[in-house]
Amino acid sequence: MKNTGSKRIWVVAFIVPVVLILIGAGVFFYLSQDEALPKFEITTGVLKEENREHFYDIDVEYPEIKGDSEAVVKINKQVKNFVDKRVADFKSSTLEIEQQPFPDAKSSLVIRFEYGTRVKRGVHPTIYFRFEESPYIAGAAHPNGAVISSNFNLKTGDYLKLSDFFAYQSDFLSTISKLASDDLLKQFDTFKNSQDGLVDWIKAGTAPTADNYNDGSFYVKPEGFTLIFNPYQVAPYVFGEREVTIPWEQLRSYLAGEWAASVVFSKDDNQL
Repeated sequence: MKNTGSKRIWVVAFIVPVVLILIGAGVFFYLSQDEALPKFEITTGVLKEENREHFYDIDVEYPEIKGDSEAVVKINKQVKNFVDKRVADFKSSTLEIEQQPFPDAKSSLVIRFEYGTRVKRGVHPTIYFRFEESPYIAGAAHPNGAVISSNFNLKTGDYLKLSDFFAYQSDFLSTISKLASDDLLKQFDTFKNSQDGLVDWIKAGTAPTADNYNDGSFYVKPEGFTLIFNPYQVAPYVFGEREVTIPWEQLRSYLAGEWAASVVFSKDDNQL
């Protein structure tokens, strides 16, 4: 019996250090697997056009990541396809304009962009592009501006959809809907009594529907998950585009896989 007890002690004494070593190795791998992330440089592509036949000007700037890796090429192609589609849609809307509605009247399309990164050891790094689009059709009261976003996995070049960040059947839409509605009601607190129907407008624009929360209506930042609400979605045009940033910690129980594993992100926004 004494001999058996000694063997058990020896086994425990051997196994425990081995397990601790394996755990330590796993943690080290988790913390270091993104350290090989290459540096990226963002340049600006430009599309300019003046069309006298259909009376429009185009002034578009879009991001290009320098590099020839598979992921970079993949991201650049998707961004260029997006921009080309926006330009094509704008041109289509001007085809019926055969004469200027008034002297010197011109339609125009202006697109500008911002970008930021979220790099956290142990999870795939991401980059977002936030496009500010301002299309104007001659004769209209004002441009029909909008903000559209794109999020990408920097390691694979994959386009990231809204659902990619959340666990399957987690009912995340109801959660972000409630958080967004509460935040916007605070943003508009001083206007709620003077603007008839504003509260109902906010509730409708933040309802948990696919139309309100699509793949181009959010971007991920170190400090949180930012939702975009374009003019007319939650308030009249005069209030412009609104955004709500939900801290990652508030979404922790709804996030999928690697996103749930780490909710504390680096503060190196806009650093590649």
